[in-house]
Amino acid sequence: RGGRSPSWLKIKAIGQEELVVAGFTDPSGGRPGFRSLMLGYYDPAGVRTCAGHVGTGYSDKLLTSLPARLDAIT
Repeated sequence: RGGRSPSWLKIKAIGQEELVVAGFTDPSGGRPGFRSLMLGYYDPAGVRTCAGHVGTGYSDKLLTSLPARLDAIT
C-alpha cells in the first residue's frame, strides 16, 4: 500500500535475505544520482524475482557515486 499512515512502521529486521541490485531508477526533482535501487533475489528454482526497491537512507556522496560504479560493472 502506498503512502504513510499510522500503520506504517520502519524497523530493523533480524531475519536476513540475500538480495542483488538489479538496477536503479532515475532521480527526480532536485535529488542527485538516483531515486531508488531495484532489488531482486533468486528463488529456489533459480528464477530471478523482483523484491522491490529501496529509496531512503543514502548519503549525498553515495547518491552521486553509485550510478557510475554500477554502470562500470554492467
